[in-house]
Amino acid sequence: MWDVSESKDDVTGEVTKVAEAGLGSQNIVVRKKDKRLEVFVNTGEFLETMENVETGVSQVAYKFDDGPVIRQGWRLSGDNEGLFYPSDPTPFLEKLAKARTFAFQYRPADKVPQSTTFDVSGFALGDFVAPGKAAAQHASSRQLTAAQPPSANGGETIFNYPECDQRDSLLSAKDCSDRMRPGAPVVQQCAALATAEPGTTQPEEYRVCAAKAPK
Repeated sequence: MWDVSESKDDVTGEVTKVAEAGLGSQNIVVRKKDKRLEVFVNTGEFLETMENVETGVSQVAYKFDDGPVIRQGWRLSGDNEGLFYPSDPTPFLEKLAKARTFAFQYRPADKVPQSTTFDVSGFALGDFVAPGKAAAQHASSRQLTAAQPPSANGGETIFNYPECDQRDSLLSAKDCSDRMRPGAPVVQQCAALATAEPGTTQPEEYRVCAAKAPK
């Protein structure tokens, strides 16, 4: 079940809408403040390690219902107990709205990876994402699919690296590759960024430096 709240800043007039699902110190949160949309998971455990202290990025794995497992790098929160989705969460939220459960695996400090499952049924996508934005992202995704080279192993797992997040402008494939975290298990770096046109709306796979994971 989702707990939804809304507040307005008395000074700026900004409206913040929040939806939370979970129990105790562990929950998944969707937050929209004015035009800024973000998704994060509170784990209730300390997540900073020697491996992520410099990048501020921790590897996670998740799936919706019985769907495929997706592995990504999510950004650490300021208190090092939460993890933020690394780019525009619109495609993620579209999947969330159709799911009953969301299983999430994270890596606490000095522990083996931990997993938790949230009941996410009933998420109201329209409260956070305008229908026009979702449609535009789908159209852009169709246009750019042909630009993405096939995986070396046929797998669908994608590792996203927020340190190469394009957001407002696109870096060249070489520039993005040069900024990849050293030692990352990369088969193919920065797929499609070299051919994408600056200023176009990018789906999540193209808004970051994408890399296929080797088996």
